Order: sequence, then C-alpha cells, then structure tokens
Amino acid sequence: MKNIIICALAARKRIITMVLALVVSAGMLVNASVKIGDLYYNLDATNQTAELTHEDGYGSYCTYSMDTIIVPPTVLYEKVTYTVTAIAADAFSHNSPLRYIVIPNTVTSIGSRAFYYCAGLTSVTIPEGVTSIGESAFYHCTSLTSVTIPNSVTSIGDQVFYRCTGLTSISIPDGVTSIGKQAFYYCTGLTSVTIPKSVTSIGNQAFYYCTGLASVVVTDGNTKYDSRNKCNAIIETASNMLIVGCKNTIIPNSVTSIGDQAFCYCMGLPLLLFRRVLQVSESLHSLTAML
Repeated sequence: MKNIIICALAARKRIITMVLALVVSAGMLVNASVKIGDLYYNLDATNQTAELTHEDGYGSYCTYSMDTIIVPPTVLYEKVTYTVTAIAADAFSHNSPLRYIVIPNTVTSIGSRAFYYCAGLTSVTIPEGVTSIGESAFYHCTSLTSVTIPNSVTSIGDQVFYRCTGLTSISIPDGVTSIGKQAFYYCTGLTSVTIPKSVTSIGNQAFYYCTGLASVVVTDGNTKYDSRNKCNAIIETASNMLIVGCKNTIIPNSVTSIGDQAFCYCMGLPLLLFRRVLQVSESLHSLTAML
C-alpha cells in the first residue's frame, strides 16, 4: 500500500511538472514584469515579443523618474531577443518627471492610460505601425504641445487627449475611421481641427469645451460628415444636423437642427450666429455657456 501511495505521488509530481513546462513554453506564465536596463517588460516567450510596462506592486502608478526615455526596439533577456511591440496600460501613468519619449517603429499598440497624467510630457511622435491608441492614453498631459499621429492609426479612443490644454492643433490622418467620445475634451488651446474623409464616427463631446477652437474643417469626400459652404463646423450630412461648431461658424441655411452641446463653451459667439442658432435649435443644451 505504501509503495502504491509513493508511486501515485511521484506520478502526480511528474504531471504537475509537465503541465508547468507546457504553460511556460506556451508563453502563458509571464505574469511578473522583468527589469531590463532601466525599464520593465512583460515578456511573451512564444512570440518573442515584449510589452513595456512598469514595476509590479504599484497599481496604476509607475515608478520611473527619468525625464527622457528612449524605448529600444528589442531587448535581450536570458540570451533570447524580444521585439518591443506594445506600451502597456498605465505604463507611465502619473509620471510627472517625463518630458520626452522616443517610441520605436516596432510598437503597434499604445494601451489605455499609458501616459495618464504625465503633466510634464511636451511632445510625442507615435510611430508608423501603431493601429490603435487606447482610451485615456494621454489624459491630462497638460504640457503636450504637439502630437504626430501616423497613417496606420485607424481609431482614436475615448478621452485619448482629454484635458491636453497645451495642444494648439492636431492632424488626424487619413485612415482614422472613428474618434471616441470626449477624445479632445477640454483642449482649450486647440485652435483648429481637420476631419479626414475616412472618419465615419465621432463620439459625444469629442470637442467639448474647446474654447479656443476657431477653425473646423471636414475634408471633401467624407460620406458621413461635411463642412458645406466653408461653414467652420461639422455637419452630419444625412440629417443636416450641425454637431460641432466653433466661434467662427456660419450656419448654412440647409442645416435643420443643432446637435446637443454643439456650441457648448464656444466663447465669443457673435450675436448674429446666436440668433441663427435660436432659429434652428430645439435643444437648450446646445446653447449652454455659448457666450
């Protein structure tokens, strides 16, 4: 009986060892971040890829203190080379010292809140190859004055540039099909925006509280939205509803309705425009804090 128990335990141990080996070989046992150089990574052994992250045990707060970070395209760990393909969620969250970062062309995704509350970040170039920018990725980056978005990006998530008050202009490339809700909320320094013909979805309050906005243009050829008659506004073509306006908007006679909060916090609207809004709008929210 004793021998049977010993044999059973030995067999169980071998099974557990084999299962663990399979998990590791499948790249599934990569829960803890690994420090390589000055940065931390989550490693995928199967695909030999690395996701830049922050040290474990600090929740959504990163522990980096450098003002300049150059992310390498590859890292070497235990004689294996991994390609850096992603910036993880919260990777640099609340990293106030960060001023400048270089992201390699190998990166294809930027996670949610990746640079959340990086109040010192002044500029960032998103490399060609990135297809998605997670929600709140640059939330409250108040010192950010310029952002380069590549043609490979197809969607701008919710609140991506929320309260980036230092942004004065943004170039949204052809290929972007959707702009999330509150994507540019409270970007008070933003003075102009151009919507490419590829955009078919603009979320609620995408340009809410952009008090400095003076120029709004939809590129010719867009099948969902237009800026007819050089009106300095975004109009939903099928419904003739004006959904985003600015202080220089001239409402065309063909517009039949004003979207909810379309002119919210558009400072300095002329009286003539105000009267025109009253004529076509049934939504009191459209008029909130217009003047």
